[in-house]
Amino acid sequence: MPSGIRVTARGKEARDAGNKKTSLSTDEKLLLDALRTRDIAHFLRKKCSTKEGFTEKRHVEYFKGVRAAKCLMSNYKEISRKKHAVYILNKLLEENFYHSAEKIKLSNGSKILRPILKKQFTVDDSLYIWTFEVGKWKQYMLGVGIILGFILFVLQPLWPPFMKEGAVYLFYATLGLILLLLSLCVLRLILFVAIFLLSGARVYFWLYPNLVVEEQFWASFVPLYSLEWRKSSAPKVVDEYSE
Repeated sequence: MPSGIRVTARGKEARDAGNKKTSLSTDEKLLLDALRTRDIAHFLRKKCSTKEGFTEKRHVEYFKGVRAAKCLMSNYKEISRKKHAVYILNKLLEENFYHSAEKIKLSNGSKILRPILKKQFTVDDSLYIWTFEVGKWKQYMLGVGIILGFILFVLQPLWPPFMKEGAVYLFYATLGLILLLLSLCVLRLILFVAIFLLSGARVYFWLYPNLVVEEQFWASFVPLYSLEWRKSSAPKVVDEYSE
């Protein structure tokens, strides 16, 4: 019995020491409380790496807890330690800027996100779904632009001659751009296959490697090419975003 009591006491001492190590001082709390949670949420919404997914009802954006913590610690001088980040991220969780989630696999093999009840933010691979939306005005402007464009198209018979002529030039310019992009896709594929076969499946050459990647328009044309030498024709592919 005495030995059991000693073990319990040691366990309690270890927990107390851990709590002291991760607890914040009064000055630290005052400094962190002075930060506006909405401003931090807005910053994370734009700068923290996110992914897109689906719940049972809607399309969502989500992120990993460890990435949010690293983003704060590398950009806020007030949030220089892990416990500072956890304190702030817990406040955002309590104020419903995001909520916890987990990935589940459906019977058809697809994966969806399912919200779960979790009151504490953890700096690991735990997933969090954003409920805080930014950039709504862009969606509104896009909607207004589509409506105005439709109305303008319906009124085409009333257009003055210069507008009709401009529409023709715009159509041919758009068609030319589409044909140019398609030609580039075909050309890069032909070059890849030709060099791949001639090199004995050792050289991987891509013209405009980001052309078919989801990037901004101009970023799709940088760099001009990528060249990679491989020893085998069946290299091991590592997915850095696998979960």
